[in-house]
Amino acid sequence: MLVVLGSVLYAADRRDVGLTLVVAGAGSMAAAGVVLLVSSPSKARAALVQLVPPALGVLAVVVGLTA
Repeated sequence: MLVVLGSVLYAADRRDVGLTLVVAGAGSMAAAGVVLLVSSPSKARAALVQLVPPALGVLAVVVGLTA
């Protein structure tokens, strides 16, 4: 939900708040994927599905901010 709200705020020219919410939301999703991967290696596929897309999103935001 944070990512959606952050995207809406970013589109509404509240870029600082929007980016903060997008990074916080996607970062927490990625962290949850890491916790699942570490705590239940048998669920590695589900953990990677939960981990990879938000991690790529955070990476894209960081690369976009530095460019």
